[in-house]
Amino acid sequence: MLHRPNYQLLDRHRCFTVFGKNHAKLNFQIVLFVATVIAVLLVFAFVGILLLPLLGVIDLIFVLIGTVKANNGEIYTYPLTPDIV
Repeated sequence: MLHRPNYQLLDRHRCFTVFGKNHAKLNFQIVLFVATVIAVLLVFAFVGILLLPLLGVIDLIFVLIGTVKANNGEIYTYPLTPDIV
């Protein structure tokens, strides 16, 4: 069964909330990935054992907050996220 495309997602000029903040989301995930790699390297110093679950909880909380804000039509900016992309 073929699905018709969602034109709201394809039209970038009409729907800023879908495409406008994708860079911020990607930047947050890149920063979280780098922090996870550093935490994995620090596992050998027993510091990363505490950081890995903390990073998972931080990711879950911020993604859930962003999801709720997007569902309400608001734009969410992730905290402590530099512009990488």
